[in-house]
Amino acid sequence: MSGCKNGVQKYIRDKYPTAMYAHCISHCLNLLLMKAGQVTGIKKAVTLMNEIAVFYHDSRREQETSKKQSNRNARSLSESV
Repeated sequence: MSGCKNGVQKYIRDKYPTAMYAHCISHCLNLLLMKAGQVTGIKKAVTLMNEIAVFYHDSRREQETSKKQSNRNARSLSESV
């Protein structure tokens, strides 16, 4: 579709020689990220960041669960007195 020999880019260049062609930025970013994901150092860094995020999320959830359980235990104790 964007080929320089036949495609939209060629069609536009033939009709408007001074027009500049800019590939879709989303597609460029996607290609960049796919290539970057093949680099071992980047892959390890992304994996580590994901593990940290999961740990933090799970830790936060565990804290909230413990807090709720403590509140229930406190209510049970106060009701039994």
